[in-house]
Amino acid sequence: INERSKYQSIGFNNNYNWLNNDCKYSITLMNRFINDNYISISSIDHTTSIPWPLIQQSTNLLVYNGRVTDSWDDRVITSYIKKYFNDDIMNDGYNYSVNGFNSLPSNVELDNMTEYAKQLPNNESCEILGLHPNISINYMNKQSDDLIHLLHKFSNNYSTNPNNSYNNTKLNDYIVKLYDRIPKPIDNKKITTKKSNDNNNYNYFLLQETIRYNQLIDIMSTSIHQLILSLNGYTVLSTDCERLYNDISNNHLPSLWISKSYLSNKSFTNWIEDFIHRIEYTTNCYIDG
Repeated sequence: INERSKYQSIGFNNNYNWLNNDCKYSITLMNRFINDNYISISSIDHTTSIPWPLIQQSTNLLVYNGRVTDSWDDRVITSYIKKYFNDDIMNDGYNYSVNGFNSLPSNVELDNMTEYAKQLPNNESCEILGLHPNISINYMNKQSDDLIHLLHKFSNNYSTNPNNSYNNTKLNDYIVKLYDRIPKPIDNKKITTKKSNDNNNYNYFLLQETIRYNQLIDIMSTSIHQLILSLNGYTVLSTDCERLYNDISNNHLPSLWISKSYLSNKSFTNWIEDFIHRIEYTTNCYIDG
């Protein structure tokens, strides 16, 4: 469960920040239940009676379920716990995964366990965590994006103070041109009038889209205009303007716009072109009917 944290909320409905202490406390609980039943850890085999249901419920309810707020996520956690805490794990050759990476050797002597550990892969498979192998693609893409962002941040042309950066003149010119390209707000009065005369679902959808786009256009115009004033020295460069400048410099969709924007994985330059085309299409829809 802890290892799934690097994949964030994939496989869960919500994102949970599991801690190593959760895993350590689960191990402590298991040892406590076993010791309370007067069972020696070294003497455990397939004939030993272990209170697995008690261990399962305690680990689920006391450790992990305290943060889980979704019923389906609770089912995922329960499935993991039942998979790792049951009588079958005492059988020789029991596999925690289909490909057998996590199968335990029958001989648990130190030398044999050391050799077994050396044969394990350096990077665990997503399948061991109960995830589809394609999940690793999303993880590697995120790692690549973070690495590129870090390299760009420490490049010679990067500057957190655009007022003193001569090398960012082209970027400043691009921001000015970008402000001129921001579409004008869509006049949705015609749509409102048409909706009152014709209760068509398409008119409702078109009205909702124009309202969303107008909110996005408003925050785009306001933030870019404020940034241009700061670049020209008319106002103090605020934290929001600096964040907006850095996002544009990194070709990322500005964080100030995400709350009003539609979902998209495009880079900033491609997103701008796509947004302009969306506005043109929406405008043509309500003009042409």
